[in-house]
Amino acid sequence: LGLIGETVVELALAVFAFGLMVLSLIVIGDILTGKDGLLNHQAGDRATVLGVFSLLVLTPLTSVSGGSLQSLMALAGIGIYAMLFWVIATAGLWIIALTNRQGHALHWWPDPELLKGDWYVKTVQVVATVPGFIIAYGAQVAMPQTLRDLPFVRVSRMSGVTLGAVAVATSAFLMLGVSSVGLFGRENVHADIVNNFTVDSLTPLLPVSLAQGLFIAVRLGFLLGLL
Repeated sequence: LGLIGETVVELALAVFAFGLMVLSLIVIGDILTGKDGLLNHQAGDRATVLGVFSLLVLTPLTSVSGGSLQSLMALAGIGIYAMLFWVIATAGLWIIALTNRQGHALHWWPDPELLKGDWYVKTVQVVATVPGFIIAYGAQVAMPQTLRDLPFVRVSRMSGVTLGAVAVATSAFLMLGVSSVGLFGRENVHADIVNNFTVDSLTPLLPVSLAQGLFIAVRLGFLLGLL
């Protein structure tokens, strides 16, 4: 690519990483201090909670290098298993809902009525969903740094690992999306799907204690997945 191409790529990655970090903090704030967050008002306001979280959790993670890499890989593994648990739990709840005749119909094709109206507004709304798909695979931009930290791993092997990771992530996102629509209904699915998993929405399908446990597990799992 030459010097100019390399500079453009590096700047694009820097902007992407900055945006991803900002978005992650927003989501973490929703998980911890949102309407159905894990912490109550006594923990402080959103800015205070995020400041403490960044200082005690994010700062040590950014200092990981060399010998601590194994610990970071272990944390990433826990996050992956937590996200897979969320996917499996959602699919299981959908099956329970279908058994109890509480499931919702699936619509495999977009509703053309949603595209009617101001073409500019609709175009912006459609384009606005693109970053969500891109961010879902954003971890792949860290692959060059990972290769530098793992010199004993061949590039050809990492190509297979990347392909497998993208395949697993795509399958998990697809199953989570389909199961959530079947469980909650297309009209009721929030933009932040975590907000659908409340104790009130889960108690028609689960005992209160299990609904409370899943409420906490989904949020903690999503939090670990972001880290």
